[in-house]
Amino acid sequence: MPRPRRFRRIGKFPCSNCYKPIGIPVTDIPEEVIINYDELEAVRLTSLQELSQIEAAKQMGISQPTLHRLIASFEKKIADALINGKIIKIEGDKWVTPGFKGSGGFGRGRRRLSNLAGCIRPKD
Repeated sequence: MPRPRRFRRIGKFPCSNCYKPIGIPVTDIPEEVIINYDELEAVRLTSLQELSQIEAAKQMGISQPTLHRLIASFEKKIADALINGKIIKIEGDKWVTPGFKGSGGFGRGRRRLSNLAGCIRPKD
């Protein structure tokens, strides 16, 4: 049985959670690619903020190899969506934001997602 997945710290959410090719109606695009919030955060920290993978991993509360896997997964999904004209949806499940005021540290305690204090949950 695998270990339970750890909560990842997400610092900024995207302005939109869905992107599609221009000029094609959504009903004509049968396939979609789902990007997780943690994959997007890993790329944001390493590409936009130009942090090293070690610094970005510490900021997200994960290991550097895990961060590298998130970036590789993100790149593969984006390439698939761009080359094959798929819809890109951004979703996620286990994440917390800085300033989390639950019982215990990040991701520990009983509160999750909608019960996070000071967190605006993006629309799924």
